[in-house]
Amino acid sequence: TYSGPIDTGDAALCIDNFQIRAMMQFDSCAYDADPQWTGWPENLMDNCDKHPALFYIDSLTNGETCSDEILITRKWYAYDDCNNIDSAVQLITVLDTLEPIINCPPDITVDCEDSTHPDSTGYAEGFDFCTDSMLVVEWMDEEIPGDCVGDYTIIRTWTVTDECENTN
Repeated sequence: TYSGPIDTGDAALCIDNFQIRAMMQFDSCAYDADPQWTGWPENLMDNCDKHPALFYIDSLTNGETCSDEILITRKWYAYDDCNNIDSAVQLITVLDTLEPIINCPPDITVDCEDSTHPDSTGYAEGFDFCTDSMLVVEWMDEEIPGDCVGDYTIIRTWTVTDECENTN
């Protein structure tokens, strides 16, 4: 791991074996693409400058199907006191892997003639900490017969899905 100074002082050297971690993955809800987490160039060597200067330029591309997924193409540059320069590309993939939060309506008992549709009994709500995009809320019912004729219990399973296909 490179541990020398990072500055823009006088330049001079010949850069050999410039290596970086090629791929990193982070969750998009709280990612920090600082080199402290994504890595500094390793094995940065020069035959005439002990501490070549480093800098990088990031280019961001949003995911095609999920706006919370980002590809950061980080181009690292190292230069020495002689204005020799070398570069390498680091790809940082930011993924939304966090499932949305779901709040279900409370259990309820209804009379036989009352509707059991969520319009009457309540809908689940979903929240996604990564984005404000639309969530899909779905439900599936399973009826369990009761002991008496006309009595039954509905087991309603709620599912919330975000735009990155994370579900809860």
